[in-house]
Amino acid sequence: MGGLASPTEDAVEVILMKKIFLSVVIILMTPLTLWCAGLLWFSATAITTEQKTTSIPKTDAIIVLTGDKGRIDEGFYLFATNRAPRLFISGVNRDVTEDMLKQQWNGAPLPDCCLDIGYTAVNTWGNALESVNWINKNKIKTVFLVTSDYHMPRARLEFSFVAPDVTIYPHPIHNESNDRPLYQYGKLMIGEYHKTILTYLRHLFNPKLL
Repeated sequence: MGGLASPTEDAVEVILMKKIFLSVVIILMTPLTLWCAGLLWFSATAITTEQKTTSIPKTDAIIVLTGDKGRIDEGFYLFATNRAPRLFISGVNRDVTEDMLKQQWNGAPLPDCCLDIGYTAVNTWGNALESVNWINKNKIKTVFLVTSDYHMPRARLEFSFVAPDVTIYPHPIHNESNDRPLYQYGKLMIGEYHKTILTYLRHLFNPKLL
């Protein structure tokens, strides 16, 4: 019976296999845990970020990033209620004119001056680049940034890289999330979470990209 392992050796082998299994599980679960924790933090930040217009009475300008419905109307509302003397709408379709945008507005009268439109941006990075050119041209120091709640973290991140000396006050639109089924909003939030991570890494590893 000399060829058979002793009970002690069998026990040691079982313990060793358990340790290996637990180590593999920990290695696999750690990234997943970090990813889940990051997603929860990102989602909570996006959903709970308050509109700074509730505490900041006025800024030098309002910047609206086009995309989901409600963003331009919210920018027009802030502009019409004298929350800033200038309004810039970034990422407008080239076929859309200023008059066409104004015709869709049913609220208080808009100021005669000073509404500007940007046509070059096709993504959030483009929004930031297009906006910073306008910011520098008009010597803007403080901004109400209007976009969807889920989009606000990435938008603020992009603006922090291209306009570090400008104070950005977020004005997220929260009611858009109520117009989507929960699973669809969750999918949208996960996608935006990944885009935000990639945005940070892009600037981290290529800070001279701009």
